[in-house]
Amino acid sequence: GRIACKRSQNGDYFDAYYYEYNDKGQIAKETHMRETNVSENKREFKLGVQTILSVESFKYAALTPTQTKKQCLNDEDREYKKGILNYDSKRNLLSENYEYTVSWMREENNYKYDAKNNLIEKNSFSNTAGDIRSETYYEYNSAGILITEKKMKNDDMQVEVNYLLDDSTSLVKSEVNRNHQTSSIEIVKY
Repeated sequence: GRIACKRSQNGDYFDAYYYEYNDKGQIAKETHMRETNVSENKREFKLGVQTILSVESFKYAALTPTQTKKQCLNDEDREYKKGILNYDSKRNLLSENYEYTVSWMREENNYKYDAKNNLIEKNSFSNTAGDIRSETYYEYNSAGILITEKKMKNDDMQVEVNYLLDDSTSLVKSEVNRNHQTSSIEIVKY
């Protein structure tokens, strides 16, 4: 039941991330690939050429029942980043605080959940490309199904995504994506 591959289209190419897990269900290895689609029907994906862009591996050490140390290793198996992960008593991730080993750069992620254990807010800070703060807010219907995502960057609204559900199946039938930066709306029907 874990994500094995995440693939997104970028023009004629696809960015794919492949994941391997350790015995505790933590991501142990992430391989980033550039891929091509050789299917004649471009709505179907059929793997063509794969090029490895990067390989990262991760090691974890439990510090307390609610705190874990995470080491991020590059493709030469050298640590380039380390972090502390904090969890609540239900094992919901509350925060991630990372430092790069050879620089002053850092990343921080904080998470909030509602009473039903749904993620309702993610706040991030990074100084890897200037000081950037971002927030994502999640709204759910009474059945606990995600219906809205709002993404902000340095207090400016970036994107608002609304998911419209089929009344009989509760599956997503449409997605309305409002880009506040370009003043555009994209509608996707499923």
